[in-house]
Amino acid sequence: MPNAIGAIIYTSFSAVSAAFSFSVVLTGLFWPGMMLSKCRPFSNILFFISLSDFLGSVANSFGFPPNGSKLCSAQSFFYLYFLPASWLWTLLLVYQLRTLILFKSLNLSLKWMHIICWTIPLIPTLLPLSTNEYGQDDGLNEASPCVLGGNEKMKFLWIIASDTGLAFICFVIMAIWSAEIFKFCFLTEHTESFEKEISLFQSMRLYPLVLFITWVPSFVEGVLAFASLLSTSYYTVITPVLVLETQYGTIVTIIYFSQSKAARMLWMDLFRKTLSRFNMIDTTIEADFDSSRLISNVEETDEDILVQRLMSRDSMVSIYANEISGIGMSEVSTF
Repeated sequence: MPNAIGAIIYTSFSAVSAAFSFSVVLTGLFWPGMMLSKCRPFSNILFFISLSDFLGSVANSFGFPPNGSKLCSAQSFFYLYFLPASWLWTLLLVYQLRTLILFKSLNLSLKWMHIICWTIPLIPTLLPLSTNEYGQDDGLNEASPCVLGGNEKMKFLWIIASDTGLAFICFVIMAIWSAEIFKFCFLTEHTESFEKEISLFQSMRLYPLVLFITWVPSFVEGVLAFASLLSTSYYTVITPVLVLETQYGTIVTIIYFSQSKAARMLWMDLFRKTLSRFNMIDTTIEADFDSSRLISNVEETDEDILVQRLMSRDSMVSIYANEISGIGMSEVSTF
């Protein structure tokens, strides 16, 4: 595939992923009580998955910048830092789900999740600079997004060991934890209360599955390239693989909005109010879609119910009261 066409395709798909992920980020920013509440730990994680993917996808939308340019260096940093951060946030999503279902607790606070997810990616971002520089080697210059330049063997070694290797470790751990949850759900008697946990797991398991589907081909391609097994077909294989790895944020967004009735209603309400403000629809239609009336009909989700079981009713009421006093939409339930 010609480099120019490959760059256009890669840039377009990256921009789509950035736009999709940004819609989830905007949902959290417009209605923080819905995604960023302490009472909704999984919604918090989904927000930061989308934020990480958005920043990484913005850099990917630069296309295939020439080696040595500022865009190339910026793309390398964002690629090596924010995309691994999205993997780690997904890993912690599975971890929190595991502890909630198996041990009826949430062991990691949001503070520790931030520490883990924003510090560990510094390893694949900074360590390679000891032997290579941000950029691209001559053979892939303007034919692939910028990651690392310099010594080609060391480049692939660093990518496999610290970047793709980190993804592989995340995949293995998530597979083990998911298997533990599956086994626990299979062996445990399905009471009415336990059905909520199963339902939450069934909705959340899609996110690590999508991460696996979109990133494993890239891992395989990196290993084969390092072993010099793609010498004749590398340029034919690389663009589809690169495009696929850009779509994690796109699919995460589709899953989130397909499962979040509240998010869909709020955006619909905002859209209708915006149209009515510019006299594009009848104001009586806007009244029919008043957000407070819509939200009042949204039932508590599995996440809300399960987290409430872990917290005392007094603390839960206190948290909700503080949110409602400062955020008009904080009573919205998610998922």
